[in-house]
Amino acid sequence: MFFLGRSERAKGANAEREFIGILNDALFGSGKAVKRNLDQTRDGGCDAWISVAGKPMAIEIKRQEALRINAWLDQVKSVTADLHAVAFRTSRNPWSVCLPIETFLTLIREHELGPAAKPRAKIVSIVPSDSSIVALTESGELWKRDGEAWTLIDGPPSVAAQRHLGNPAPPARDVGS
Repeated sequence: MFFLGRSERAKGANAEREFIGILNDALFGSGKAVKRNLDQTRDGGCDAWISVAGKPMAIEIKRQEALRINAWLDQVKSVTADLHAVAFRTSRNPWSVCLPIETFLTLIREHELGPAAKPRAKIVSIVPSDSSIVALTESGELWKRDGEAWTLIDGPPSVAAQRHLGNPAPPARDVGS
């Protein structure tokens, strides 16, 4: 096990406070607050948590001159969370944030689809499922509709969707209308 000296621990704690302060300033008035994970040394885990699009994001914060982004990404991805990020800064440079591709795509999907998400491609097959409807789009996305809300279950290429729905039956129709 590797132990940090007092000055290295202080530098890390100061970096965590600095970055979390930036996040909290940016989120001021939103009702969200980012807090340091003070139990990380004892319990393991990440430096901070925040809820993004209703999903927990684990954040690892680094203030080091030698960039080891892949090692840091591996470290934060070992934490059980829906989203992961590494925030880092070297001397005399601004903060940067690095995301694994899965987190990046999830955030783009959430931003593009938003809370009123619905399929943007033509539906090629619809199957009733319990109290909801499951739909397959031309692009291979599998969507589920409960009441008025659409939820993306699986994106293309969706082997699971093809298996679940079988051969597309009805002719394509535009969902946007």
